[in-house]
Amino acid sequence: MNLLYISNARLPTEKAHGVQIMNMSSSFSKLFDEVTLLLPWRNNKIKGDPFLYYGIKKTFSIRKVPSLDLIFLGKIGFYIQMFSFSFWSSLFVLFSRQNVIYGRDPFILLFATFLHKNVFWEAHTQKNNFFIKSLLRRCKGVVCISSGLKEYFIQNGLSQEKALVEPDAVDEKIFDIALSKEEARSTLSLPSNRIILGYIGKFQTMGKEKGVKEIIEAFSVIVRAYPETFLLLVGAQPQEKKVFEEYAFALGIPKIDFHIEEHKKQSEIPVYLKACDILIMNYPYTEHYAKFMSPLKLFEYMISKRIIVTSDLPSLREVIGDNEAVFFQDSPNKDKLQMALDSILQNISSYANMAENAYQKVQSYTWDKRAKRIFHFIKKI
Repeated sequence: MNLLYISNARLPTEKAHGVQIMNMSSSFSKLFDEVTLLLPWRNNKIKGDPFLYYGIKKTFSIRKVPSLDLIFLGKIGFYIQMFSFSFWSSLFVLFSRQNVIYGRDPFILLFATFLHKNVFWEAHTQKNNFFIKSLLRRCKGVVCISSGLKEYFIQNGLSQEKALVEPDAVDEKIFDIALSKEEARSTLSLPSNRIILGYIGKFQTMGKEKGVKEIIEAFSVIVRAYPETFLLLVGAQPQEKKVFEEYAFALGIPKIDFHIEEHKKQSEIPVYLKACDILIMNYPYTEHYAKFMSPLKLFEYMISKRIIVTSDLPSLREVIGDNEAVFFQDSPNKDKLQMALDSILQNISSYANMAENAYQKVQSYTWDKRAKRIFHFIKKI
């Protein structure tokens, strides 16, 4: 049985979806006889082989078809690119022998449903329009990354038996590394005698804040009460780094007490995670974050064996509970985050079991295990 994974993505990319697509293609290749990842020709500032960029073995093939990459024209350019890739990917589907069509792009998959009977959509965002409703009706199955997303689509016409909930996952071969905190800090030239509070991830998504400023605000209070603490922020875009550094300075945090790094490749992130004592997620309480997301960051934090402090959202509670993380309410709220950090820092050693519990729980959330559950769903349905 062969699988064609269609993705209208620019690969390699600094965005999280690139990690997800490449890892799922790799894991699917262990289950299907043949896996092909179909991509559009796109202008890409990040050069190089996607396999090398993501540290993934070439167990599947990557094929590219034409697309009119006119994204610089704005919205009209986006639609031109999407329509052109939909046309060429449909031709690929028509003239290739594939048993299963899989992907994350609803409009492109809708085209495919007119040419193939086994089309599966992996849904990552809530949408409700004519194209989505048509895809829900015509596709063979939908893989939702959260229960909230599944319920949303069921309310909009998806039948229960066509839906599977599968949160995101982590590559244990890359992230579960035998590296001590001391070795990680030495490698990264980070202070060896400080309690490091870390955030590793994008600072903004689609122009929206991800709570990093509130982390800095909370730290500005924490560092005065606990001078041994140090803040590490990793994942800024080049234009963001100076902005957030100046924000920290404006709050009275000296350079000696924090460090900001730009975006890192997936293979570099585990070292930064291992260098930390406490890892923070501070998502705002919006409908998207509360119901519909499944952040890769969560699983990467869990496998690092570090204490997790996170905003209290239903989408996160689907994976972890009070035995695996310290939750705080009303995110983004620097006072609640500050209180959570303060409670940990008063007796940090007593939270070690939480880190171990999270590590044990994440063993069920690897890409290989996720792909296997989806594979059985595809065969069953």
